[in-house]
Order: sequence, then structure tokens, then C-alpha cells
Amino acid sequence: MGIEPPPMPDRDFSWPVYDIFRTGDGSSMFIGAVTEKQWSILCRLLDLQQLLDDPRLQIRTDQIEARSWTIPVFRDAVARKVSEELVQAFEAEGIPFARIARPAEMYEDPQANWPDGMPASPLPDGGAMRAPGMPFEIDRTRIAGGMDVPALGNATSEVLMSFGLSQECAGGRSAGSKEETNSESA
Repeated sequence: MGIEPPPMPDRDFSWPVYDIFRTGDGSSMFIGAVTEKQWSILCRLLDLQQLLDDPRLQIRTDQIEARSWTIPVFRDAVARKVSEELVQAFEAEGIPFARIARPAEMYEDPQANWPDGMPASPLPDGGAMRAPGMPFEIDRTRIAGGMDVPALGNATSEVLMSFGLSQECAGGRSAGSKEETNSESA
């Protein structure tokens, strides 16, 4: 019998590159290279031919074992590039990446600004708030709506009836609303 591998979160590392780097223009970016093909592409994009040629780095397990000295090489190479240049190259070549932004920057993100990317949800006071929507499509249709939270007590009867209570037992109205409390005490 062999030794059972530890669960993914308990391992030191499971991929050759799966880290956050600082770009030459000061942005932070997550970059991943989890296959030998991605490793090769990433090395080529970052002008790291020396890593591609190194006989110690020809298979993924060796690339993982060498992280202690290869990640600083990647870190230096990423620091010599500006983020927009990296984004263009990574998108074109299929390298996993994500810009790391401050929460306020999500309002400028192209994915969030697609139709229904930042839907408005009503607030109990009559105002509205915008929050990120579901980031995927089904049959080329963006999933939208269904994120509004009803006001407190607004759907009490419906919820109670969904558990099998009769309309009479459920109150047939939204329990706990201010108007009901006032009319019952009068």
C-alpha cells in the first residue's frame, strides 16, 4: 500500500505556478500554470527560455518541487511587464489569471458591466443597491434576477404555506408587518 496524499488545502503546493505577483505598473495579479503546456506558454510569454531549457524542469512534478527557486524567477519576470500587456497575452494564450483589485474597482470591471452584470436590488427604504450578478450564462443567456431579498415579514404566509400550513393557520397575510401590529392593537 502507498501513502495517501493529503487533501489539496493541506498540501504545500499542487501546481508549478499558482500565485499572486506584482506587475511592473504596481498592479497585483494572480497567475496560474497548472499543466506542462501552460508552464511552457507562461515561460515563453515572460521570456524565461532558461526555465524551458533547464533539464530539471521538464515534467510537472519537477516544476512543483522547484517552486522555491522558480517562483522568484517568475516574480522578477512579471515585475518587468505591465499588467495590460500581461492581460492581453494571457487571454490570447489561455493562461489562467485574474487581476486583483480593490472592491470599489469591481464597478469598472468589464465582466460586471455586461448587461445584468451589476443588477440593482431594491432596499426596504425604497432605495436600491448594485451588487455583482451571477457570472455565467446558460444557452447564451446571462442569469439575472432572483437576488432581491423581500422585506422582513413580506413573505411569511407564503413560506409557512410552503411547509404545509393552511392559509388560515399561516395567517393569510404577511405576519409581523407594522400595519398588522398597529391594527391588531387598536
